[in-house]
Amino acid sequence: MNIKNKIVCTIDPASDSIKTITKMVRADMDITRVSFSHGTHQEKTEVIQNIKQTEKI
Repeated sequence: MNIKNKIVCTIDPASDSIKTITKMVRADMDITRVSFSHGTHQEKTEVIQNIKQTEKI
């Protein structure tokens, strides 16, 4: 049986920059998790935009 582990990273204020997300992708991050427990919808929208921009790099 061939099992592939997935790397899941939660994006928080310390890691929500495009530069940091890019580093995480290059380190083989598979899945991005954004917690909506804290922060405003505008802040989370910006985080999601950063993730989408990183996908294009």
